[in-house]
Amino acid sequence: MCTLSWQIRNNSLTVVFNRDERYSRPEAHPPETDTIDGVRVLAPRDPEGGGTWIAANEHGMVVCLMNNYRAGSHEKPEREYRSRGLLVRSLSPMSDLHRLRSALSDIDLYAYRPFHLIVFPGTFPPIEWQWNGRKLTEIVGAPPVLTSAGILSDYIAKRRIRLFRKATDDFTTDVSDEKQLSLHRSRRPWPPLTSVAMRWRDRGTVSLTQVKVTPGDVLMRYQPGDPATTPHPTETFRLERTGTPRPEREIIPCEPFPDDPVDVIRLLGEKNPAMQQSLPGIAKSVLRLIARERTINNGLNKVRELPCNFISAKALHYTGVRGHLEPASGALPAPETRPVFLANHPTGGLDGILILHWLSTYYPGIRLIVNDLLWNIHHMRPYIVPVDMYGDSRKALRTLVDAFEGDLPLMVFPSGRTARKKNGVLTEEPWRKNSVKMALKHQRTVVPIRIEGYNSRLFYGVAWLRNLLRIPLNLEMLFLSHEFFRPKWKDFGITVGEPMTAEQVRELGKSDAERAEALRRICVQQSPHLP
Repeated sequence: MCTLSWQIRNNSLTVVFNRDERYSRPEAHPPETDTIDGVRVLAPRDPEGGGTWIAANEHGMVVCLMNNYRAGSHEKPEREYRSRGLLVRSLSPMSDLHRLRSALSDIDLYAYRPFHLIVFPGTFPPIEWQWNGRKLTEIVGAPPVLTSAGILSDYIAKRRIRLFRKATDDFTTDVSDEKQLSLHRSRRPWPPLTSVAMRWRDRGTVSLTQVKVTPGDVLMRYQPGDPATTPHPTETFRLERTGTPRPEREIIPCEPFPDDPVDVIRLLGEKNPAMQQSLPGIAKSVLRLIARERTINNGLNKVRELPCNFISAKALHYTGVRGHLEPASGALPAPETRPVFLANHPTGGLDGILILHWLSTYYPGIRLIVNDLLWNIHHMRPYIVPVDMYGDSRKALRTLVDAFEGDLPLMVFPSGRTARKKNGVLTEEPWRKNSVKMALKHQRTVVPIRIEGYNSRLFYGVAWLRNLLRIPLNLEMLFLSHEFFRPKWKDFGITVGEPMTAEQVRELGKSDAERAEALRRICVQQSPHLP
């Protein structure tokens, strides 16, 4: 049983890890600096297995591992397994996520019992991998609290997470380092079996490790023994970070914005002035209510001081949404290939937040080409290329050309609208050819991505009724805020297709329209679950 929590505040990452073990297991050695493959690594050492459960290197990477008890049924009793701590040690010298992801794919994981691997790329949110003994799954949107337990795992996890969620106002606010440590030293929730600092018969929390990563150094504090009863640690171990952080990895502060940045009626007036003027007062109030204008503005005001880099992570934590990569997913191309990712658009909000959060972890400079309405969300501005879908088409085309001419990776939803149900089947709209045409013109690598998810019956019901009554206004789009704050689908599947060169894309059809349709079919067909 172990508990890990993390938070990013004031341009620094803080990770706290409670290691729960049998009392009969030999006491671990305190942290020491070792050089592995030419990289300085700071980590405690388990004398029994020779590995570790947490390590940090001079590049600012932090690698943590917890046992995956839920997958225990896939273990082979007759097999001789290696210590999972050795896996952490072998991955600890990696300098970035691309190298670590590649190294992980080359390792014979069948030599290890099931595990959760959590990797922090410096002062940024982590990526989690789960190995269940048969397949490795990459998790997108790892929550700020992770826990594992050998017994009553779901029950214990819910109680511990509820404690942290309450302390952080549903994960929308950060706490001080002292408060975070106090939660890890707590005998709450009761009884001690479920406590963060747990104690139960022949086992309990045997150490607490705190890692703090800043732009200049890595600090590790280690407290052996039961953190609820033993003295606090006095020794701090330090590593100086090497190399100059890439500019796109810098913290991006959010520019000041008014108290109520989202005004539904004002936005309607910008796109359709005649309709705005014709609406009676009661209709305007109803529209504000349906679009959850007050909820949106309250949420944005609450995270006003949050850097733009972390808005997607906060949104996923608040809604409880995460994603998982299907095992059939292909490799990610190098940033130097200037990739453009083309994806279906099943839910219209959270799918974009999720895929942006995941891709920005590997490609910090990525830009999402979206409707310019999102420009009103100030935290999103550094990551989007706003396109006016209803205004000057020549200006919109110029915006797209500028984006594709550049070197930054791009993410596009070529259909331009959320998928609807047709005859009871969720159907992706036809893909527009512009994205494919520009990707070919500017010699970009194309990567199709399939996202699996659904909206609620309310959304599809409103769309069906609107079509039945032949109402031209997309009334169901007003309910996307409802779908965001009360998502029907909370575990999105992500399947990444094989990267395609411009030459390979050209072979898909005789025209850009045919190539766009071929890519759409590839995207749809690479899902094993949805039509």
